[in-house]
Parts: sequence; C-alpha cells; structure tokens
Amino acid sequence: MDYKFEKNIGEGAFSTVFKCVEIDKRGKAVLVNVNPDNQEPLYKRSCVAIKEIPLKDMTKQQLVNVEREINILSQLSHPDIVRMEKV
Repeated sequence: MDYKFEKNIGEGAFSTVFKCVEIDKRGKAVLVNVNPDNQEPLYKRSCVAIKEIPLKDMTKQQLVNVEREINILSQLSHPDIVRMEKV
C-alpha cells in the first residue's frame, strides 16, 4: 500500500506526524465503508497518520528512546490508544 501525504498535523521533539490517504496500485484512493451496520454503505477515503522520524542525526540515547516507543506501541491494544500498524 502506498500513501499520499496530505498535511502536517503535528510535530514533536524528534518527529513529524502527517495525515495520509491510502493509495492502491492504480493510484486511486482506497475507500472504506464507515457505516458497516447499516444497509446503505457510506464510503470515505482510508486515512492514516504517519509519524516520520529522521534517524540520521540522532544521538544514541534518542535512538534507544525511539526503539522503546516502537516496542511499547507494538504491544498495546486499546480503543483509546492509537494503534501502530507498520514500522
């Protein structure tokens, strides 16, 4: 799956988060039914947040912190906490 970066939605100490739309192999936005329980479907573009972390100039401690964040997020499964899909 590819993604089209739409806009910057936030910045942290060492990363930037972007709103992105999922794009299929034909270059079209992926649609998802956001009304699955109803007989009349309602389709919207499939959007995700992508966190960009430039690793090039990070200190060793910063890299350890990024690895810790990845490990923690990969173990979480809760409706009120963002879910990590890929690294």
